[in-house]
Amino acid sequence: MIFRHPKRTLVYLVFHVSKNLDQKRRKKSIER
Repeated sequence: MIFRHPKRTLVYLVFHVSKNLDQKRRKKSIER
C-alpha cells in the first residue's frame, strides 16, 4: 500500500473491506 497518499490508502482499504463483506454475504445467501 502507498502511505504517501493517505486518502488513496483509505479509499483502497474501504473498497477492499466492503468487497470482502459483500463476498461473505453472498456466500451466506447461497448457503441458505
